[in-house]
Amino acid sequence: MMKKYDLSVSGGSEKTVFRVSLSYMGNKGIAINNSYARTSGSMNIDHTFNNWIKGGISASYSSVNSSDVALEGSSGTTVLFQAARGHDPTVPARDIDGNWSNPVMMKGVKGISPLSILDVTMDTQKESLLTTGYLELKPIKDLTVLGTLGYDRKFAKTGSHFASTTIQGADYDGIAQINRTDLANMYVNLRATYNKVFANDHSLSVMLGWEYQHQNSESLLGWNVERRRNLFLGEIQPRRNRNAASCHVWPSLRKKSLSCLGS
Repeated sequence: MMKKYDLSVSGGSEKTVFRVSLSYMGNKGIAINNSYARTSGSMNIDHTFNNWIKGGISASYSSVNSSDVALEGSSGTTVLFQAARGHDPTVPARDIDGNWSNPVMMKGVKGISPLSILDVTMDTQKESLLTTGYLELKPIKDLTVLGTLGYDRKFAKTGSHFASTTIQGADYDGIAQINRTDLANMYVNLRATYNKVFANDHSLSVMLGWEYQHQNSESLLGWNVERRRNLFLGEIQPRRNRNAASCHVWPSLRKKSLSCLGS
């Protein structure tokens, strides 16, 4: 079932114009534990202070939260539709011990219960923020000075867990993973232009500019596994560290750039 709501308000006066909008969309998906929700909003304001100064601010934000179930995929992965197509309907979902049943599929290949895929959890969070502001000055005739400031941030985090009942987690008695990225970008731009027309057929144009940009990005990837299963003996063998964990953190990547221009 899908839900969607939108709200927009706009207005202003002789010197000020504004617009604000909000939006929400939610979807429960076609499978249990499968959902998607998105919230977003934007704002724009422009104001004229007097006959030589005006400015404005704009901002937009969005947030996405989703819980995914693997529905389709390539060979060797745990996917719901693939398991459902090859599952024997005469085999109960659980065995006599209360565990998910693992029936034998076509050609003697061991399969999994489609319901066991609901043990897979994969939650994703994404955020995006973009803001800009400007100030325009006209201190004298034919001269315009424009300053712009902006900030852009993108964040994403995915956490997943594959239980021992899934193909990915069976050999390790369960796998947990987390992946996170964070990217931020800030910039400042200053530009001055002078345009002068002489005697209706001659003109003079001069432009000077300065720009500064700063970028910062961070990434993290980590996972944890319990034990390794011996594929030949069918036994679960303890790892050297029973709860073996690994984490890779990419250090902050910072970039700065400064440029000047003129014509």
